[in-house]
Amino acid sequence: EKMEEFLFIKTCPDCDGTRLCPESRVVTVNRQTIIELSRLSLIDLGIWLDGLPTVLQTDEMLIAGSILNDLQVRIQRLVEVGAGYLTMERASPSLSAGESQRLQLASLLGSGLSGVLYVFDEPTIGLHPRDTQRLINLLRKLRDLENTVLVIEHDLDVIASADYVI
Repeated sequence: EKMEEFLFIKTCPDCDGTRLCPESRVVTVNRQTIIELSRLSLIDLGIWLDGLPTVLQTDEMLIAGSILNDLQVRIQRLVEVGAGYLTMERASPSLSAGESQRLQLASLLGSGLSGVLYVFDEPTIGLHPRDTQRLINLLRKLRDLENTVLVIEHDLDVIASADYVI
């Protein structure tokens, strides 16, 4: 708290907060800059990525193909946990606790770890009710990978789907 009086958040006048050098800000792929792409929701970014193979040359796809596949898998995982509305330009401190946990969940699902105890504290915070079942399915996937999943939650749908309620 004592340091807060010395903390100032200002937008860089040179890069306008993009954190990119001038050369990086002008590079385009399919007429889009990295800045424009970072402002797309993850759902829209996934759609844009899906269209890239039709506009890239064969030799370009040799280079970009595996990167595109990996990006699409990662974005799909984020969409599955109900974070498809987020943008890449969003700062981590601006995420709610529930959003942060869902991003972690997406990462955990990709790790393939088993035998781990996961503790989630109200992961439905900020989650649209239509995405609750999707979140439940993902928590079950973690469980089915032979992990223990402990969820502290008030959402009745999540509680009703639990193997055990304490």
